[in-house]
Order: sequence, then structure tokens, then C-alpha cells
Amino acid sequence: METANLNNFETLRQLVLQMTTGEVSTAKKFLVAFDSNVTRNKNKGLKLFKLLLDKPEITQDRAKRHVNKEMDDRSFERLAVRLKAKLLESLLLDINIQRKDAYSDWYRNKLDINKKFLEAFTIMGRGLEKDTFALYEKAIAKAKEYELYDELYEVLSWYRSSKGIRLGKKEFDKYIPDLEFCNKCRTALYKAREYYYRHFIEDVDFKGQNSDKVALLTEAISYLQEAFIDTDSANVGYYLYFLEMEYYLIQEAYEDTCETGLKLVDLIKNRKAIYMPKRLGFAYSDLADSELFANKFEEAIEHAQLAQNTSITNDFNYKVYQETEFKANFYLNRLNEAETIVDDLIAQTDPELVPFHYSKRNYFKACLYFLKGQYKECYHQLMDVKDIEEDKEGWNVGIRILKIMCMVERNKFDVADSEIESLRKYVERFKSIDMIRQRDGIIQKCLSYLEKHSFDFKKTMEAQPALFEQLNATEKELRWEVKTPEMIVFHQWFTAKANKQPYCFVAPPLPKPQQLPQEKELVPVEVTVNKGK
Repeated sequence: METANLNNFETLRQLVLQMTTGEVSTAKKFLVAFDSNVTRNKNKGLKLFKLLLDKPEITQDRAKRHVNKEMDDRSFERLAVRLKAKLLESLLLDINIQRKDAYSDWYRNKLDINKKFLEAFTIMGRGLEKDTFALYEKAIAKAKEYELYDELYEVLSWYRSSKGIRLGKKEFDKYIPDLEFCNKCRTALYKAREYYYRHFIEDVDFKGQNSDKVALLTEAISYLQEAFIDTDSANVGYYLYFLEMEYYLIQEAYEDTCETGLKLVDLIKNRKAIYMPKRLGFAYSDLADSELFANKFEEAIEHAQLAQNTSITNDFNYKVYQETEFKANFYLNRLNEAETIVDDLIAQTDPELVPFHYSKRNYFKACLYFLKGQYKECYHQLMDVKDIEEDKEGWNVGIRILKIMCMVERNKFDVADSEIESLRKYVERFKSIDMIRQRDGIIQKCLSYLEKHSFDFKKTMEAQPALFEQLNATEKELRWEVKTPEMIVFHQWFTAKANKQPYCFVAPPLPKPQQLPQEKELVPVEVTVNKGK
């Protein structure tokens, strides 16, 4: 249900449900702060607030009767509106804003600057000129430090006007360069956001070629490189490095993606204007993901762990970061570490709330069982992955292939025959609508030929060398990729079986970066991070 469609009571209920214990305590005091001892016990807003805290699922009609049996719908609606306004007002009290871990420094300072501006505006006409200028100057300093350009421009404009009226034209004109530079920074930041959101919004419905994406990113990066040098704005730098990572990722230049990711992390850590623990966590996570693509599994573990350090244990993002750490350990064959992580993931994932993630993590466990040679357990674990079978990222095919491999390892060739035929029909049914990756289609053919050769792996490879050459290729649709459901590299497993050797993952060579047509060549620009700002 969208918030826009909710009535005032429902939006009030949602607001109350999201309040922390500390915010609730403050709100209770604030709701009666201006009541006398006589009226305090009759405060209907407080009564409704306590009711929603105690019975969050109560219906609107029952809540109305609980507050006052004689109250009509219109009066109750007005009460809900007033209570919501009071709660929002209480959330902006200093005691809530300054509460540890409640908000980022950037957000706290944004609110504080606006309050100082309003305070200055309030006392200006009351003869407190010195205090007014002091408030303006504090707001200006903070706005510069945290790159709050909208607030900076407005406060600086009023400060300039006030000083100019009292001290003359020279003082008035003194602030023109500051305003012009502020406006340049503000324009660059708005343009950076425009490029950032345009890239992701267009990506949702994207039906063109990668070259179209690259053209937009090239234009954005070219502009932002110059803007970052001109303004030294950490916010502009943030969007620049983020979009550069996207650019290199599309081009499959994974080493460059990792290098830019390190720049992004360094920028966030060293600039107050953009530092937020959650943002730093996202940057570490993106870097760790890039390092998976680049076969830098040790580095991926380090940065996935650093991402976890920025998050609350077992919240959604924390678990996503754990998944990256699991995969890196998995491909390094550190099975004990991988098992500890995946067991914790499964234990902390509610199958009712997030069935897709629960199924995916059980699939990870199944792959781990396979690596450990526990093929029976692997097959049984795959019974708990039904919620990913309909996903379009290849999970269904991945599950089917892993089941076949389990049956082959257990010498249950009759079952494997049946599963291979089922896979063939599935691939035939969906390949015409682009739901089957070309590599998966080749794997299906390999398994069908394996069945025809009575599960003789060596004979199958000798009879169909072209298929295995394709699986070893570096073209995108043919090669193995680290972020796909194929966690046991099929052609490596097949080759190991043909040579009667145990399966051992070997990181395939990285693809050569794609040379996509683009409107303007991207020239990397080295920008020094100002750590003292």
C-alpha cells in the first residue's frame, strides 16, 4: 500500500510504529508539555498515542471509540492530524536530533543550520544585531563544511544584505565571489545528481545497447571530472567515482572498477560533507563485489567485513555483505569459514518475510555441501530453494544442473537421465524468450551427450570438443561468471571427472575490457582527495 493512498489515521499508525524507544519517551512528555495538571489527564492525543503503541493493529473505528465514545469521524480525523503534527514536531527536538546513531552528522547539521537561520531571522528585528551576525556566521561555516549549498546560498545572501545595509556597498560587494562560487558548486551538485538518477532510472527500463549507457556515462564523467577539479566538492566527487565504477563495470574493466572503488572509499572516509556509516558500507560493498569480478577474493573478504562493521548486525544490508564474504571464502576453498557464514545467514533469515533470500542462502549451502563431497545432503538442501526457481537470473537452470551433478556423483544414473531430459525440455521451452543464457544451453547439450555416452566423461569430451571450447571462452554469453548461480564451474567439474581427479576451482582469466563505441573518449583524471577539509 502506498503512503499517498493512506488516510491520516493510517499514516499516523505507520509513524508511531517507526518511532524508537527514546523518541516515544520524548513524545509522551512533549504532548503534555503545555497542559496544566488538570488538562494533562484528559489529553486525547496522548491517549491515542498510547493506544497505538499498545495495540498497533487496532482499527480506526475502535480507536475512535476508545478515545471518546461520542466522537464523530470528522473530529477523530482532526485529532489524528494534530497528533501526527505534534509527533513530527517532537522528532525535530534537539534531544532526538542529537541522539546517538539516530541521524548522520550531515543531516544533523542541515537541521541545525536551518534552525540558526530562523533564530537569526527572529532576533534581527529585536535589536540583537551582534547575536544575529554570530548566528549567521556559524550557519555559514557549517554549511561550507558540509557542502549544504542551498542553505549556504540563502544564509550568505541574507548575511550579505544585512552587512551591506549597515556598512555600505564595499561590504555588500565583498561577498559576490563567495556567492558565485557557492552557485557553481550548487549547479555542479544538482547536475551530478541528475546524471546519477538518470543512469539508474533509465536502467530500469533499458532496452538499448550498452553503447547507449556508455554514451551517457561518458558525458556525465567528462562533466564531473572538470566540476570536481573546479569545486573540490566531495559530493561531486562521490557521484563522479560512483559513475566511473558503473562505466568500468559495463566495459568489464574490473581492475579499473576496483581502483575507482578504493578512491570512492577514501573520499567518503576523509570528507565530512559525505561521510555516513551507511554510505561507507555501500561503498565497501560495491568495492567487494567488484573484487569478486576481478578474482580478488582476499580483498573482497576484507572489504565485505569492513562493510559489515558499518551496519547493525543481522539487518538486511549486513546479510548482503555477509553473502559477498561467503562467496569469496567459497571460491578460496575456505569451507569452514564459508560454512560458518552461510549457517548464520540461514539462521537469521526469516523464510516468511524474505522467502527469496532464504531460498538463495539454502542454495549457497547446497553448493557448499557439493564442494565437501556431501552429495546426498546437497540434493536434499535443494528442496528448500523453491522461491528462487521462478526468478529470471538463471536460478532454475542452476538448481537443475546442480541436482544432475549430485545424481552423477552418487552414480544414480537413472535419476540423472530423467533430470537431464527434464532440463532439455525446460531449455527448449524458454530459450526463445531469452530466459536461458547461452552458456546454460551449452551445458544442457553437454549433459545430454554425457547421457548418450553412458556417462563416460572422457569420451564425451573427445566427441564434443567444440562445446567445451565454448565453455572455456571469454565471450560474455559463454564464459563462467562469479555472480551467477553456477557456483560449481561446470567445465572444470566435467574436466576433473574425465581425468578422474577431484574438483578444484581455478579462477578463469579475466575478460578483456570491451571497446564499446562512445561519443567521447573517457580520459582518466587524477584528483587529489583533500583530507583536511
